[in-house]
Amino acid sequence: MVIFGKMNKAELQKNKEEAFKEYLRGNSKHSIGKKLKIRKATIVNWAKKGDWDRKLKEANQQAEQEAYWDINKEKATTLRLIRATEALFAKELTTAIEIPKSSSSFAQLQKVKWELLIPKNVTQFNLTKQNSLSINLELDKLLKATRDGTGI
Repeated sequence: MVIFGKMNKAELQKNKEEAFKEYLRGNSKHSIGKKLKIRKATIVNWAKKGDWDRKLKEANQQAEQEAYWDINKEKATTLRLIRATEALFAKELTTAIEIPKSSSSFAQLQKVKWELLIPKNVTQFNLTKQNSLSINLELDKLLKATRDGTGI
């Protein structure tokens, strides 16, 4: 590492950018200084002049907006699968003489549907997202069974 006083403009800019990236990753100014072998006071000065706190806040807001977009996109996909399953189940009901074998699974789908329609925060979504794969697998299984006429 070049001593601060002997850095050329390109090296200075590169170090500022690297320091800012580390700051966005959540590292403290002290640890950034240690990692880059630059005085903490220099990092603090760069942060003030570069308005790093405001930029970090904006980056966090953008990430939160993207997370909410992902939430809505995943909800819409799951709801489309549920609606398709509902249509197939309704068709099965109109042609069946007895209650279809898949009626208990259909009831579970209705519960999932209403849970998806209730607004959730990002933390709740992350918990729901962990289970979404198994929900989608169940939906696929129910759709296949309903199409085949085997029920579940």
